[in-house]
Parts: sequence; structure tokens; C-alpha cells
Amino acid sequence: MAQFIFTNDAAGQAQADAIPQPKHEWIDGRRLVILTGNDMPVSLSANDVVLNRLRLFQGALLAGGQPLLNDFTTYIYTTIPASGTPTQKNFWRESQEFTRALPFINQLRTAIQGAKSNAASIAEMNQVFVLGSGYTP
Repeated sequence: MAQFIFTNDAAGQAQADAIPQPKHEWIDGRRLVILTGNDMPVSLSANDVVLNRLRLFQGALLAGGQPLLNDFTTYIYTTIPASGTPTQKNFWRESQEFTRALPFINQLRTAIQGAKSNAASIAEMNQVFVLGSGYTP
């Protein structure tokens, strides 16, 4: 795997800058995530990407770290089974492919938005799809 995660400070930026091109850099405020090689995103447009379940969760981990991954897991595996509609339950239980345009993805985004602005939440979910697209186990 060709993923590197550094702190978002001068030392971390120096380490990130030392990684040769081609690379994709994502800054989430706390961390610098550098993807190279097979882990480069397929597309830089979230709307062009289709993720499987593993890539969706890996994208969440890369885009927002453990807190965002925890939010995804809690929503999908705890909130939806307890209080979701039958359609939401079917979707999250049975779906294996996810696109950014699905209404269920937007429901997930708004449910876990927290204190983020709407624009920041949208950008973060877009990055889940971009970063997840390059994940190779």
C-alpha cells in the first residue's frame, strides 16, 4: 500500500513534500494524507466514482480518520437498524456499491455532520469517495 499520513504542521509538510510525484495530497485540517502508486484516486471527481463497501469505509478513514470511520460505523450498523425506515435498512444491509449521488449517502452525511458547516461536510464526503477510489487492499 502506498499511503502516508503525516501531521499537518511544518514537519509533516516537509515529509509530504519529500515524496516524489505522482501523488495525491489530502489535508483534513489535522493530518496530511498522501496517496501514491496503486492508491492514487481513480478520479478527482466524487461523482465519477463507484465504491464497494470496503472502499467506502477506507475512504472515510482516510478522509476523516478514526472519528469519521466511527461515525460511519455507528450510523450504518447501530442507528439505521434501530430507527431507520425499511428502505434504509434494506439499502445499508444489502448494497455493495455506492455512488456519491445516492440519497442514502447524503442522509449519512447529514446525520454525521455534527458541528461542521454544510460546505465542509459536503467536501469531506466528496473526499471519502475520491480517496476511497484509490484504495487497494
